[in-house]
Amino acid sequence: MDSEYSRYFEQQMHLAGIQTRHSRLRRPNDNAHIERFNRTLQDECTGRTITAKDSIQKVQAQLTSYLDYYNNHRVRLGVQLRTPREMLQRF
Repeated sequence: MDSEYSRYFEQQMHLAGIQTRHSRLRRPNDNAHIERFNRTLQDECTGRTITAKDSIQKVQAQLTSYLDYYNNHRVRLGVQLRTPREMLQRF
């Protein structure tokens, strides 16, 4: 990541009160779950329907809709065909 962009990104995250964490060197599994989620998000949502010309509001609406689907309706093989919401309700 370009250092100028990286500094700007870190500043914006700090201003928003968001704490960032970086993965450790030579630890490919540190980000395995989020990397898989990012790929799923791209394959099922952003890669097909969002373009550079779309407004931020349109992108936010599409992501909100997809996240509702992902968490409440999309079942997973790895958790006995349950949704993340169903898994959380078990605790």
